[in-house]
Amino acid sequence: MRILWLSERDHLHPRGGGAERTAHELSRRLSMFGNQVIRVSCAFPDSQPSLDLDGYHLIRDPDPIFHHVARPLTIHNLRPDVVIEDLAHVVPWLSSLAGSRSGIAYFRHLHARTLGGQVGPSTRVLLSTLERFYPLIFRNWEFVTESRTSVADLQRLGIERSRIHRIPPGVDLTTFCPGPPSAGARILYFGGLRRYKYPEHAVLLLNRVISNGIDAHLVVVGTGPSLEHVKTAARYAGLEERVYFTGHVTDKELVRLLQSSRVNVQTSIAEGWCLSALEAAACGVPTIGYDVPGLNETVVDGNTGFLVPFGHIDALADAASRIIGGMVDLQRNCVQWSKQYDWLSSARAWNELCQQVSKESRVEYSRSYLT
Repeated sequence: MRILWLSERDHLHPRGGGAERTAHELSRRLSMFGNQVIRVSCAFPDSQPSLDLDGYHLIRDPDPIFHHVARPLTIHNLRPDVVIEDLAHVVPWLSSLAGSRSGIAYFRHLHARTLGGQVGPSTRVLLSTLERFYPLIFRNWEFVTESRTSVADLQRLGIERSRIHRIPPGVDLTTFCPGPPSAGARILYFGGLRRYKYPEHAVLLLNRVISNGIDAHLVVVGTGPSLEHVKTAARYAGLEERVYFTGHVTDKELVRLLQSSRVNVQTSIAEGWCLSALEAAACGVPTIGYDVPGLNETVVDGNTGFLVPFGHIDALADAASRIIGGMVDLQRNCVQWSKQYDWLSSARAWNELCQQVSKESRVEYSRSYLT
């Protein structure tokens, strides 16, 4: 099969996160099954316009507007058997209206929950309204999503349950694995630096943990719109010497940071899944965070971490203090929990769905041709 995967960013983008890593891991494994996988995303400063990565081909469009406008031409030229529209950034490419006979919409999460503070009120209304048109835009397409919450959200949008396929991501257990026990009290944040993820809460958490008498520090990974806001929060709290900012890191560097950390913190108001919590668990690092959609499926409260009501910083700090104080069972539970998720199983489920969609499309095309 020839598979065309459309996404706003790729995993090498400086602001790439869990969604982009998921697309990369699935693409490389779909190509292992003998498929020709072509991914199209947007360029970023100093990026290559095209390259081959782990068995699939990546094309980067020069700007976001061209990225959307040029899709009918791409579909016409490549004639893919299946188009995957990755909806990590709300706006679809309208491939279903541009001559593509078959496709899969990859629904990450309901953006209506997370747009507050990221865009202006009018844009928020526009994008939230656009989500409600998914049943019309993707009228004959299948949907893939990762969590039970997102399945329910799609049904509320009007998508029939028979067209929704829940395929959780995996974790690379050869890369993300436990290291030597950490002697320090490092708290790690690598959940994305965007407004709806409230990364500044990690700074507030650190302040409370230190108040509990623990000599802790915080490492913040990545870049994003909220980076300066987090730095300001650290300065305001007088914690500049205890909060370290890494910028974009490779998977290898991320694993080293995880292995030397005691706690992973997630402060988002909602997630589609939470790949970072799963990757932390594979390294034996418990996650603390808020009891919100997505995260409450990747963290087993009291078993692989702790979940508290949104905004309860004191409860979050108490959870971190308990883990740093020494909860070896939690670390073992994390590693065991992560073993049920593997990329090969996820990719196989995707491959079967792509084959089904491609076959049904050919049948439908033959019928329309004969009539």
